[in-house]
Order: sequence, then C-alpha cells, then structure tokens
Amino acid sequence: MNESFWKSVSTMLSAPKTLLNYYKDNKESSKCALMMIDVDKFKTINDTLYHAKDDKVLSAIIGIIKITFKGMDVAGRISGDEFMVFLRDIEKPENAMHLAEDIEKNTKRLILNDDIRTYVSVSVGISMFPEHGRTFEKLYHSAEKALYYAKNHGRAYWKLYTPELENE
Repeated sequence: MNESFWKSVSTMLSAPKTLLNYYKDNKESSKCALMMIDVDKFKTINDTLYHAKDDKVLSAIIGIIKITFKGMDVAGRISGDEFMVFLRDIEKPENAMHLAEDIEKNTKRLILNDDIRTYVSVSVGISMFPEHGRTFEKLYHSAEKALYYAKNHGRAYWKLYTPELENE
C-alpha cells in the first residue's frame, strides 16, 4: 500500500471506512471483518469504583486488544467503553470468531491489583465483508446489531451477524 493511502487514514472512525473502500477497489476477493467491542456494565464500574478504576479497566482492555490484533489490523477506541477493530484478509468467519473468543476470555481473566476485585467482561459483535455489507455503514450496522444481540443475551458473549438479527 502506498504512503498516500496511509496518510488518508487519519482518525479511527475514518480508518475502517477508508480501508473498506481500498479493499472494494483493489482486493475484491478478500474478506474482512469489522468487530465492535463493548465493555459490559462499564457505567457500573465507573459509578461504584470511581474513575481511577475505570481507567485501569480501559488500559487493561487496550493492552489485550494490542496483543490480540497485530500486524495489518486496525483497532481503536471509538467511545468511552467501545472499541472497533477492522480485520484484514480474514479467510473465513471462524477466524474472526476465534479472535472474539480470545478477547472475551482474556478480559474475563483481568484482575485489577486493588483492594476491590472487579469482574470485567466484554460483548463483541462481528460483521464480515462482503457477506454482511459492502459499505462501511452497512458493516458497522451489522456489527452493531450483533453487539447488541450479545449484550441483550447475557453479555460476556460474542455474536456473528446474521440477517435474522434485523428482526430483533
């Protein structure tokens, strides 16, 4: 990829859209995944354990994301407790699901070194290009539908988008 391409990837929200457009234009046969990760009950952590603890939770989750997603993947924080990951060259949905399982398992293992032990979990929604959308907006919508399905069905869970989720 040329330098001008990388310069155009300036913010987290524009990066997945820019990358998806690149894939649509240059690598039509490649599969990609968009993953939304949300910290479960983050407001409760914030309200009961104060901001110092939530900063430790976010830092720990960022560390897990950095270890899990390497190389050509693009990951970033898009809101207070939400992260987005764009996975390139995913051969099959099972590869993205395996990474979601890793994130979920490693987050459950978090033990914050304080007086109070905190249970931390994440919910993950996954959408695949081109199956679940050929535009960033559609992929984002699909990943978000899967994320909210996971959150509404017990949290600490990941879900791959299916068209049936539109009826949820």
